Amino acid sequence: MESVGFEKNDPQKDASDPSASSADHAEVKMDSGQDLTLEIEDLHVQFATEDSLVRAVNGVSLKVERGKTLGLVGETGAGKTTTALSVLRLIMEPPGKITAGRVLYDGQDLLKVHESEIERIRGNVISMIFRTP
Repeated sequence: MESVGFEKNDPQKDASDPSASSADHAEVKMDSGQDLTLEIEDLHVQFATEDSLVRAVNGVSLKVERGKTLGLVGETGAGKTTTALSVLRLIMEPPGKITAGRVLYDGQDLLKVHESEIERIRGNVISMIFRTP
């Protein structure tokens, strides 16, 4: 299994700034020219709160080859769960919203398929293993 870490790496933001998005510009490349199963391109997710707009994921891109497994690891609040929930279109709207990007599964953009199709895919084709609370 490949493990991927997300970290704060936006040079224009101070790591101590609470408004800094932890998943700014994370990019993972696993592509060795083989057939891709999952590809996330420039994913952006935000949540509206009473006081502000929180950018939870800002520009995440990754590629997973067919037959490979990907594990996301990183510090608390880095955007791992939000990224995975976005793949399955499980971001609760409102307050959350996927504002940009593409999530391609076998070339099909999961952010654009009909709700009945994504329901067929969830758990049957793509699954998420939640950590113990």
